[in-house]
Amino acid sequence: MGFTKIGFLSLAGAGVVLIFQSVAGLMKFNASWITITLGKVTGHILDQYIVKIPYESVVNSLKYIVNTLELTLLLGTIGIICLIIGSFRKV
Repeated sequence: MGFTKIGFLSLAGAGVVLIFQSVAGLMKFNASWITITLGKVTGHILDQYIVKIPYESVVNSLKYIVNTLELTLLLGTIGIICLIIGSFRKV
């Protein structure tokens, strides 16, 4: 699968999560959808692997990405990066 397809799928996933967050925020139905992170989706499974990395700066960066960065921003960023990489690749 090319970078362009991955980028579009990632942006579409970010859009779907953003729509669910918006609807949940308007309805005040479930507060967990409003601030969903990758750590909330996977539980503490990723933390077990992150702690085993020997470099402290990498561990701190990954903990921030997993536990603090919202899923919509993460998916959107991955999508944009993949689209940029895909635009420079030869078809």
